[in-house]
Amino acid sequence: MRNLTYKAFMVFLLSLFSFSEVYAQKVAVVLSGGGAKGACHVGLLKALEENDIPIDYIAGTSMGAIVAGLYAAGYSPEEMEVLMTSEEFKKWAKGVIDTEYMYYYKKDPNDPSWVSVPVEISPKKFKPKLPTNLVSPYEMDFQFIRIFADAGAAANYNFDSLFVPFRCVAADITANQPYIARSGNLENAIRASMTFPLYFKPITIDGHLMFDGGIFNNFPVDVVLEDFKPDYIIGSKAAGDYSIPNPDDIVSQIEGLVMNKVPYQIPEGVNGIMVAPQLIKVEVNDFSQAKAFIDSGYVATTALMDSIRRNIGRRESKEERIMKRQAFNNRKPDMFIDQVIVTGVNPAQADYIRKLIVHQPRQRLFPEMKEDYYRLITDSRFRSVFPRLKFNPESGYYDLTLEVERATPFELQFGGVITSSPNTEGYLQGTYYLLGENALNISLNGYFGRFYLGGRLRARFDFPIKNPYFIEMDLVSSRYHYFPSGLIFLDDVLSSNLSRYDYNVTGIIGWPVTNKGVFKINGILGDWETRYYHTNAVKRTDVQDKTSLEYFKLGAELDFNTLNQRQYATAGSRLDACLNFGGGTEYHTPGTTSFAKQKAEFYHSFMDVKFTYDNYFAKSGPFTFGMLSEFVFTTLPRFRNYTSTMILMPQFSPFPDANVRFLENLRSQSYLAGGLKILYSFSDAIHLRIEGYYFQQFRKIFQNSKQGAYFGPWLSHHTYTTTSALVAHTFLGPFSLNLNYFGGETSPWSFTVNFGYYLFHKKGLN
Repeated sequence: MRNLTYKAFMVFLLSLFSFSEVYAQKVAVVLSGGGAKGACHVGLLKALEENDIPIDYIAGTSMGAIVAGLYAAGYSPEEMEVLMTSEEFKKWAKGVIDTEYMYYYKKDPNDPSWVSVPVEISPKKFKPKLPTNLVSPYEMDFQFIRIFADAGAAANYNFDSLFVPFRCVAADITANQPYIARSGNLENAIRASMTFPLYFKPITIDGHLMFDGGIFNNFPVDVVLEDFKPDYIIGSKAAGDYSIPNPDDIVSQIEGLVMNKVPYQIPEGVNGIMVAPQLIKVEVNDFSQAKAFIDSGYVATTALMDSIRRNIGRRESKEERIMKRQAFNNRKPDMFIDQVIVTGVNPAQADYIRKLIVHQPRQRLFPEMKEDYYRLITDSRFRSVFPRLKFNPESGYYDLTLEVERATPFELQFGGVITSSPNTEGYLQGTYYLLGENALNISLNGYFGRFYLGGRLRARFDFPIKNPYFIEMDLVSSRYHYFPSGLIFLDDVLSSNLSRYDYNVTGIIGWPVTNKGVFKINGILGDWETRYYHTNAVKRTDVQDKTSLEYFKLGAELDFNTLNQRQYATAGSRLDACLNFGGGTEYHTPGTTSFAKQKAEFYHSFMDVKFTYDNYFAKSGPFTFGMLSEFVFTTLPRFRNYTSTMILMPQFSPFPDANVRFLENLRSQSYLAGGLKILYSFSDAIHLRIEGYYFQQFRKIFQNSKQGAYFGPWLSHHTYTTTSALVAHTFLGPFSLNLNYFGGETSPWSFTVNFGYYLFHKKGLN
């Protein structure tokens, strides 16, 4: 009896010991890098939770660090799936700033530049400062703080105290060794781990420059074993086996150069399993297939679930996990910002930055500062801005530190348009930036070509107060020369040796109207001049007529713009409304082809109203639909003769090639015009567009027998113009094949091949 009791007691002890072993079993999840393909890790986590598999530790590198970090920060797999399949997340990865946060007030006037090159100037050197990344990091940096910062604060910046203990790996380029993130700002550790060279701008941690952890360790199973000593490891592989670098693929070359080839496997002697979903190859930051990748991870994990369940005896119920997640999330302090600390610039410049983003004495939630943050990052005076957020337990609020790198004070811009017509243009601009408590930038540019020759000196002062405003002064000199050239230009009297000159000084004061618009009041003093013959039968001894107008204008303009391109836009809208009053003296000196023989002068007063609305209003599959309407009403006078009158009148130019033609039938004192645009997109960069417009003159201008001008009947004349273009947007500018029709003109058809932008200085008149 005593022996039987002893045996029963031993069985009980063994059973209790076995139960304790099962209950104490700890499980770690290790997630590899792999760029966008790493979305498959979400599917793995989703499958594990659905089967009540506990996750006690989690670690990852690069994209694996993002997914692991989200889980450790208290996000459920379902929340991660919603995030990673959203259009918003795709924009973060691509560095696309939502048009809602594009600060139009800060934008310089549209110009034909292809590339901007910051130039470092000192007594010993003059050299360009090239960019370090292809993808803008600003949206990602902001969103990483929004997603991760409160979790880091809840854990008191100890990664063992997160929802589950967390590790990630980055590459410390300064020390040339792996960096294991165990504490500190959670968002910074993850941002460092996924900073793929060339794509994303590196950041610093404790003064050390950090890049993608895959450079040293793309599957940190060794880190998990050393730090957590788990009983079982579930690994997930999203990275491909690096192939031979492709001479035409720079990403594959960088992978081959810097990425360490690690074995994606559980070490021998360690209990665990590897999940390797079948994944297609995509770009590092292309999340268009995120849902498919998540599903692949889910399917691959589910296929191995019987083995996982056999090896992991412990379970964590859905209810237990929800309570644990809620308890952690309830510890997260709201992200109210107290202090804004600016580093990297002098005190006056720091004051300028604080004025840009802080206009209220009270504490503000970090997401509420997004509009002001983008106001800062779109300021061309700064090369980079990196935000860091840290909870201050003494104040109960967060401190926001902005690490600012000044742009080089001098910048060169190059561009123009190369075309099959005679209208090839070159463009060069130099800009110098000065920054103190207020800001000043001075620019000088020039256009060089047969059609257009011009230059502008511009100075703009910005005052970053609560209700910011700017003051601008422009000095512009320009010449347009219209000349006949087969089917490209007209052969009639109006296009034969016509030259137009405009010299003006403009003063502007402007205010932002929301982040999409600007309101400006302007004053202009100018001298407008044109030189022309009245006939095509010109002898070498003939002298041109010359008509000039010394004028002034006072006006106001309201401009809202969210178009996504300077030229050949495919999304967004623009509304531009102008009202001007002015006057001036006309001077006419007749030439040898003029009926008039005596000089003359006349005083004219005038007003003009212009309203333009351009909107891409609907999208259906590959099709985009847009419309453009324009209303112009002026009291611009008839000049002494018909030719000078027509040159003075505004022209409707709805597409680029219309900007370089003198179109008699699209010119009028006042008009109403409009039409539709249909775009078919082959890809994000290539599309076909067809546009058609109706042009209604209020009163057509005619020429009498003595070369004078007179108005015809009301609404008696209209015409049409159309264009079709195959457009490819490149990183330098648009490449286009254009077929244009201008109704009523002597040579109505034109075909051009263009690369670049037909954008010129704004005229002082019309």
